[in-house]
Amino acid sequence: ADDKAVILNDRYDLWSFSPDGKSAPKNITAGFGRANKITFRYERVLPENRLERNVDSKFVKSNEIIWLDAFNNVTKENGFYRANVGTMKAPELVVMAKYKYSDLAKAKDAETYIYDKASYVESPNVYVTTDFKTETKLTNTNPQQQNYNWGTAELVKWTTPKGYQAEGILYKPENFDPNKKYPMIAYFYEKLTDGLYNYQAPAPTPSRLNISFFVSNGYLVFAPDIRYENGHPGQSAVEYINSGVESLK
Repeated sequence: ADDKAVILNDRYDLWSFSPDGKSAPKNITAGFGRANKITFRYERVLPENRLERNVDSKFVKSNEIIWLDAFNNVTKENGFYRANVGTMKAPELVVMAKYKYSDLAKAKDAETYIYDKASYVESPNVYVTTDFKTETKLTNTNPQQQNYNWGTAELVKWTTPKGYQAEGILYKPENFDPNKKYPMIAYFYEKLTDGLYNYQAPAPTPSRLNISFFVSNGYLVFAPDIRYENGHPGQSAVEYINSGVESLK
């Protein structure tokens, strides 16, 4: 309020900055994000009601408990934390899981929350909870998926010829048999592993690979991350894609 501070974020943590520059920036999340490779982002759980014109909803109070969207850059898990903007302490874990969460919203006059949750295996659905320990599923999207050979997604790691630590996603058919050989398609575009738990419905696409379609039809799909060396995009692609394929073979 009164523009005494603004909340900004770096790659991992949230900071409180004074617009006049007279006081030093304060790390709201106390460096917990950077130390644990977790990216925090402010989550507005009570969207502004334009009909009520509630001005207070535009501001964060000096000791307010705020909600944070959290993404673990190592495990690719997603979830929520809480933090007090005035204490500068490590945020409190609420939930982290092998899912993609989105659109967290709170009831106006109750400790009840609603959100979407999905993974590569589970279509996005809406859930409601009061404590994030138990939840009630409100929707059942894409029930027709049970009629098809779907698939799984897993994070794979290997070392490139130059000694770089690499990672990618391996998509396998639901009925995968480790004793059989499968054709494999390598699909690459910069870095894709952050989407490990994204749901991918089969759909027409103008350019990218329709991963779930090919996996359902008996292919393995490998999506390696490429860390590009400045000025050498082609050589970087070869470094990561070819070594990743050889590792999986």
